[in-house]
This record gives sequence, structure tokens and C-alpha cells, in this order.
Amino acid sequence: MNFRINSEISTNSENNPTKDLTSLEYAFTITNEQIGKILTTNINHHVSDNQNSGPVYTSIGSQVLISLETNSTVSDSDLKRLSSDYINTFFSANNSSDDDTSLEMLKNISSKNSKLFEKIITSQYVINCFTNANLDENNMNSSRANSLLEIQYNDTGKPVCAKSYIYYIESNRFKSNPSQKQNKNIFLPQIVNQSSESMSNESDMEYDLTYFKSLLENSSNEMDKLKLSMELFGINSELFLKVFQFIYGITKLSFLKVIENKKTKKLEITGITECLIESLGFVNNESELVDLITTTKSAVNKNHIIKTLTLEAANTKMRELCCILYRQTVYWVLEKINFNLGNEKFKNTLSILDTMGTNNDTGDFDLMCINYFNERLFRFVNYEMFESQNAYYSNKGLVDIPNIELGINNKRCIDFFSSSNFGIFSLIDEQTKNIIKDVYSKTHLLNSLKKFFLMNDDLQSIYFKSCDTKIVQQLNSNIQPGKDRYFCSGLVKNSFKVTHYFGKVEYNTSGFTKNNLSESKIYLENEYMNALTKSKSDSFASALFNNQKDEKNNGMDMFVNTKKLKENTKKLINYMENSKTWFVFCFLAPTSKNDSGISTAYLTSQLSNYKMNQIVRCKRVEYFISFDLDQFRDLFFKKNGTDEIVHKLKKKFKYNDSEFYIFEGLVFFNYECFFNLVYLAKNKLLNANKILYHQPGKSTVFSNSNSENFTKKNN
Repeated sequence: MNFRINSEISTNSENNPTKDLTSLEYAFTITNEQIGKILTTNINHHVSDNQNSGPVYTSIGSQVLISLETNSTVSDSDLKRLSSDYINTFFSANNSSDDDTSLEMLKNISSKNSKLFEKIITSQYVINCFTNANLDENNMNSSRANSLLEIQYNDTGKPVCAKSYIYYIESNRFKSNPSQKQNKNIFLPQIVNQSSESMSNESDMEYDLTYFKSLLENSSNEMDKLKLSMELFGINSELFLKVFQFIYGITKLSFLKVIENKKTKKLEITGITECLIESLGFVNNESELVDLITTTKSAVNKNHIIKTLTLEAANTKMRELCCILYRQTVYWVLEKINFNLGNEKFKNTLSILDTMGTNNDTGDFDLMCINYFNERLFRFVNYEMFESQNAYYSNKGLVDIPNIELGINNKRCIDFFSSSNFGIFSLIDEQTKNIIKDVYSKTHLLNSLKKFFLMNDDLQSIYFKSCDTKIVQQLNSNIQPGKDRYFCSGLVKNSFKVTHYFGKVEYNTSGFTKNNLSESKIYLENEYMNALTKSKSDSFASALFNNQKDEKNNGMDMFVNTKKLKENTKKLINYMENSKTWFVFCFLAPTSKNDSGISTAYLTSQLSNYKMNQIVRCKRVEYFISFDLDQFRDLFFKKNGTDEIVHKLKKKFKYNDSEFYIFEGLVFFNYECFFNLVYLAKNKLLNANKILYHQPGKSTVFSNSNSENFTKKNN
């Protein structure tokens, strides 16, 4: 994310005496008022390999934006302490030699809040286990869901309950990863992840309930931790066993293939065992499972038209079934967690929003939905953090404070997705409605529909492909390529490119209509619901989907098509705009392949020490900036030839690790430290020779917390 940004400037400059700028050569810190008088709109932090390239790429740095709103009497020192504690946690997590967990941090948390926060942190661990995935060696813990954690506070400022939401969960996790030599399972937690080689081995197909009981008795620490965590939310050992037996069945099914018998010309699925049937639980035998996967059904006037699918369509449907089963399990776990975290509603909330991270292995439909969601959030952050501040400064007549310049306005890009006149989502919805009307509508005469349905050689592929082609044709007709800088034609057939805030992405429309239809309730009811709930009504799957069928739309609805995605996003943005809420935006990304980055658990653990009235509520931006040593040296010291100067600089100005941190060739700054250094550099107060050969002595410095001078000995 390439921002042209200045730090928040205090409006109480009249309370601070004018300071002699020449005395700042050896100063420990410089106030925001002084920076505000010096900074110009030309200052721009731009490091190519440290831009937030959007959550669709893997090798990017971590960045956190914290937005705080409404009024408060809390001092700046309280905010600095809160921020410093948070940053210290981030670094202690990154540098821990062993597996440092948020639960360990609870030892230092106030006892009156620790029980609730232990449950909150544990809930995030459980959700992460089901929504994180091993995508590649550079991104070991990438989230596959847009989720929100909401912590509720009562009128006295005490945290009392919490709730989690999932706004979008990737539907394409069961697609094989073509970049992997083996079809490694990329959608399940580490504890049940098995390679395709072992899953395809005949000897591994005979696992039964005994295997899972043995697994729990001889489980790893990770399995024990998840088991204990789920027990905290009412999922006992027996139910835990059922959940993972069910997940095993989904995993096993995802690795099977539909083939055509050369003699009979009928579709078959090789590798189905009694163990698999028992693990899935919702079918009685192999024949029922094969029928569910290899045929499609249309209900017209209370009659069913059954048609055998093509080989390609049947394999697609099998992966789709795996996704539906797994995703509904995730929503069931989420429902259990929320029920046990309390159902009360309070007006004071603290919300932590995790945006989805993924990579190019994601299908284009999912990628488009993910990028739209994050594009919309980016627009909100732009306005709430920066543009509204410019308006505030202007209204207050604060002419000495420079405007915050943004490198991009992505409103036109958002319109390209969501406009009702020409947006890509409306085009996809139009094609989807046509299919629902033709295939599932009960208003048509049976004979004419049956004729259409049976004459079509391959409803699952040929018809959908023609719909996907129409989407690109209408895009080219509505928005002429080359005349709109946010849109242009792609390099391959039926593709187009969109310029997002983090760069261009090419999308192929193949599968757009089918994926959108798959996210509709009518599709689930006609293709899957009877098989999942009627054949064995006492199965785990039946309980999952009967619960969904009776449940009202409460924000956890599993059907997230383009229309629902727009509704979810709009609902979230409106909530953020209208509420008196502290939001933490986490653009999650690891700094190395073994580092999980910043997590909601680490953020949450820091909030346990604070009541709501201790959280500063004024608009402000806190973020971290990082360079490698060469970049930092070249920027501030004009290619000085030694790295020693960076360490000497930190020592000279007495910065601690929460302000100025050096680790494995990287330099990290909090925003205040960075702008202090910018000020010194612009005023030629960073002399390389003086810093390298500086002798300890005494110098007069100024405190940020008050206007008194105090003497501090240089180290």
C-alpha cells in the first residue's frame, strides 16, 4: 500500500513553547508540532518491495492500521503506551525461539478480564485452524476468509462478551494446486493435512473410527490443543471425534476421481470404501454417493428431471460437494463459538477485521470476490483515515498542517465491480438469473423445459461457458477497453484485466456463472439438500444442513454469491462508518516463510489490560514501516558504506526496540520514529561522521508528554 502520508498533528500547539531547532541535533525525540512545521507534501515513503501489494500476493511486509473514533479525555501518553505494548507483543512473537502463544501471554493479564479474553483468543485459534491453509512455502498461514471479531464492553468499560463473523470464505479450496508436484492438500489444518500420495495409497483407505480414537490417544500437542480449545465451546470429545471423522471423509473424497467405464460407458468413482461411506455419514452405500455426484436434478412442478453429467462436470461437482460440506462445518463451529461467548448486545465495541490473504492458486471467481472486498475496505480506510482528516484540518483553518496526499482514488474501480448499470457483478447476476429461470423455475411447462434440459449435451459446462462468454462481451460493450484505466481486455480468450490499488490482475470468466449459481440457495436445495438430509436423518451432515435450512439470515449465511458479497461488504462498511467503534485493520502477511505475521490473538491479548474508557478515541494512524539495511542507509545517509551507522544511530538517539528495531538485515520503525528521522534528514542533522564517532555526553532534550526540559545522558 503506497501512501503519501503525514503523521497526525496535534491541534494543541499553542500549549507548547517554541523550541530552538538548533538544539535538536542530539535530541532524543521531536514533537509532532515541530514536524508539522517542517514536513511538506513531497515526503513520500516508497519502498518497492515493502508496499502492501494487496493480500493476493505472498512476499509482503506486515502493516497494521488502527482507527479510533469519538471523543475522549485520555492523554497522548496512554495512546503511546497502548501502541508500544502492542508493538512489543509483535516483536516478542516474531523473535520467540519456541512456539510463543497468546495463551502464554495471559499470565500477565488482569485476572478480572483474563477468563473472557482466554475464551476470545482460543476462539480465534479454533477459527484459524479451519480457515487457514498451507498455500506455499512463502505463505504458511494465509487466511482464506474475511472475518471480524467484535468484543463488547458494558457501560463501565468492562469487556463482557464477543462475537465472530465470516463475511466471505473461499469456495475454491478443493481445486488442485497445479504448481505443486504433488496434489498437496491445501485447504485443511496442519493436523489433518496429508499428501495426495498417502491419501491415494490403498492401505490408507481402510481407516475407520478406530483410527481416529487412536489418533486422539496418541495425538500431537497441536491436536491436543485444538481438542481442548473446542471443548471450551461445548464441543466435547465425542463430538470432536465426529467432526474430524467427517473432515477425513471430505478429505478422502476430494482425492478420488470420476472415470468412465470403457465397456459400459457409465461413470464410476474408484476408491470408495466402507470407511469413506461411514465417515461422510449422509449416504447408505456407494451407489447413493455415485448417483449424487454423477447426476443433476431439476425440480419442475414437483417432478424431477434426472440427467447424467459429463465426466468433467461430475468431477467438478465432486469438488463442489467437498467445499459445501467443509464450509458448512466451519459455519457450525463458528455458531458454537458465538453461542458460548455470550449473546448480549452492548453499544461499546472493539472490532478486529482480518482481510483475506491468498495467492494465484485461487480460482479467478474467488480472487475477484476477495479483491473486491479488500478494494472496498481500502476505500473506507482512505476516507476515514486520510481524506476526512484533510477536511477536518481545512474546516479548522489549520493552514500550517500539510494535506495528506493519496496516490490513488479507487472509487472508479469499485464502480466497475458493483455498479448496477455496467458492473461485472450485475452481469454475472443476470446470467445466473437466466439459468435459474430456465432450469429451476416452476412456472414453465414441464414438457418444454424437459425438452430443453435433455437436448442440452452438457448443461454443467457448455451452457455455462456460453454465459461466461457473454459476460466478457457485455463488458467490452459497456466499457470500451483502453478508454477506462481500470479495465482492459485480457491476453487470453474470455479474460479481462482490472487495475486494483495494488496493481493489475487478469481474470478469466470461465466458471463465473457456475460458481455464482453454486452460491445460491435454490441450487443447494435442488442438487444436494435431499441427499444430505433425507437419506440418513441422524447423520452429522443432516444436522448441519437442517440447521442451515431453518436459520434466518443473521450474517453467517453460507450462500455468498456476488449479490450477497455486495450486501455483506456494504453492511460492514456502514457499520464501521456509523458506529462509535475502534477498528483494527490487519493486512496480514508473514515477514518470512516461518513467521505467521500479526494475528488477532496477539492483538486481542493486548486489550485485556484496558477498559473501554482507557482506549484513546481520536482519529489517528499507527503503522509500521520497514526497510532493509541497504535501503535505509541509502535513503538517510546517501550510500554510506557501512551498516554500523544504523546501529549507532539507534544508540545515539536512545530509541528502544518498540520504536527502532533491527532484525536479520531489516530495520523497523514506528511512525513517530520514522518522521523524527525524516525531520532530521531534511534539516541535515544526520551527519554520518558525527554519528559513527559520537562520544557519550549530555544534551538537552524535550519530553513528548510535557513542555519541561530535562537532561538525559547519552548512552
